Amino acid sequence: MLYHINYKLGGCFAWKFFIISCFFILTYFASGQDIDKYKNVNWRIYHQLNFTDYIDVNSDEWKNISQMCKKELLQIPKSELKQMSTRELIEAYINCAFTRSFFLYSEVDEYYKQLGRGFNGVNELINRTDVTNEVINYYVSLDPKSNSVSTSGIEAPCQIQFLEYLIGNPGLVERFDLEQLRLVISELIKKYEIKKGAIQHIYIDSIGSNIYAISKLLCRSETGKQKELFILEGINTLYQTGRLPNDKIDSQIINLANDFIGN
Repeated sequence: MLYHINYKLGGCFAWKFFIISCFFILTYFASGQDIDKYKNVNWRIYHQLNFTDYIDVNSDEWKNISQMCKKELLQIPKSELKQMSTRELIEAYINCAFTRSFFLYSEVDEYYKQLGRGFNGVNELINRTDVTNEVINYYVSLDPKSNSVSTSGIEAPCQIQFLEYLIGNPGLVERFDLEQLRLVISELIKKYEIKKGAIQHIYIDSIGSNIYAISKLLCRSETGKQKELFILEGINTLYQTGRLPNDKIDSQIINLANDFIGN
């Protein structure tokens, strides 16, 4: 087993997450119970993009660990889970291997289901009473053009993208009060404008999560935008996939959002 630390990681394009997520998930399907020494590895390690720097996934020991036991290694110990702050849980969500697996699913609802089943930190986060305030504060603090990376190697644009899918999560989208609703939509619009104005694909590719989050928030009855929203061409595809269905819907939804917040 390898223990040397190396946080120098590559970009966060969808294909890279797809390959890494597939690789990790495929290593689940082995049998056996040789797990004791792997329990001594901190659960955060197993969520890192470079977790193979720590674990020899080609070893017989690793291959012989059952799917259930490998899933257990990904969980936050219960004693630690309840002691973590909501901000720490947000960071755990961003770094979670299951969060990155969005690119494996054609339907966003299935992604949310598997995310909740796969990682206990997500359900704990969504059930926190201060989750909406903390998510907004964390989202506002992120700069799309920052060079910073998370502890698992996630670059800032992708941290933002994952938070946008969290904002659109069915378990969270209804939790924002009216003031928070206006605030988070306003910040989503700001991030959208930064992404739209950039030429790098690292920003352009993440517009879909932004528009998805805004559209889910505009579904709230308090916005008064449901009727206008539901007649947009491609809106059902957006809600089904979490991805942009055409090159017009983003500007249409931004216009509805600006109208709601009074811009």
